[in-house]
Amino acid sequence: MGIFDRLFGKKSPPSSAQVPSKPLVTIHVSFSGKFLTIDAINFFGQFAKSKSGEWIVAWRDADIEQQRGGHRVSGMGEYLLFNTKTNSINLQGRMARPNNGNVANDGHFSLEDWHFGRELGGTFNVFSPNGDQKIKRVVSANIFNSALSDDGRYAVFQTANTPNGGDGNLLIAFEVEHGKELFAVRPQTGWADKYEFKENPTAIVVSHKGIGKFKYDAHGNFIDAEKFKLACLSCNRYEVLLPAVAELLKTEALSRKDAQKALEAILSAKSLGAENDKGWRATAFKLQGQAFEVLGEIKEAIASYEEALASNPKIGVKQKLAALKKMTPNPAL
Repeated sequence: MGIFDRLFGKKSPPSSAQVPSKPLVTIHVSFSGKFLTIDAINFFGQFAKSKSGEWIVAWRDADIEQQRGGHRVSGMGEYLLFNTKTNSINLQGRMARPNNGNVANDGHFSLEDWHFGRELGGTFNVFSPNGDQKIKRVVSANIFNSALSDDGRYAVFQTANTPNGGDGNLLIAFEVEHGKELFAVRPQTGWADKYEFKENPTAIVVSHKGIGKFKYDAHGNFIDAEKFKLACLSCNRYEVLLPAVAELLKTEALSRKDAQKALEAILSAKSLGAENDKGWRATAFKLQGQAFEVLGEIKEAIASYEEALASNPKIGVKQKLAALKKMTPNPAL
């Protein structure tokens, strides 16, 4: 059987109902990378397993009747919850475009519905192991990623950007049992790679590769702002370093100590590759010029601004450069 036969199947879908049914049948499940196959119900799709290993949520973003997968305007996908201890399907259900599932140790599971058509939008769903829908949050933005706590008590998802703001760039967290939305904020940390959940007190921890882990409290307040700022200024990613420096240089009455810290971060960013990146080179030299200005090193500032202009004539330092040159009788010396 080829991969497309396995993806789309050869039979009609088990149910047209969107609310999960609960057929229990002893079956064999085989795994291959990120995919699983259940021949007994002709199912082939992606899956996620609980940390305990007891539960598996699987989904197929495809219409098996019309043999279409991924982006489409109609044709329901499907999902299922499997219990490894009883070796049985706990429930099955239909959803427009199920994706990026997570499952907790208690059997609660989440799925992102990426919606039909081309318009931006998605729905974040959390179900109990009995199929009761605990959370259904519709947004007018694509969903970037999501997570569910190991104990099934908390859930979170992040939306991507949208042209008009709206639901774009939101970090939205929930208490699952009562379906309570804890907060919806635009994260100061940007889009996280992973999430963790803490208790006593409740906190959502966002993890950023190469930067670190940072906490939002149960109300969406960012409680690690200073830690995040320092981490960005010392990380090994110049696309993070330079925006952090730009924010630091906006500080009113910036101290020489902070200006020196900014300069060190800029030099680090350049050594990490920003100097050879056409998209970042001009910005790096512009910021370097600003740092040198604060430090009173005008000749070095002039040289930096000239490098910035040479890389990008529209970088926005022409007037500043002209003003500094007037202040310096012979800037070439």
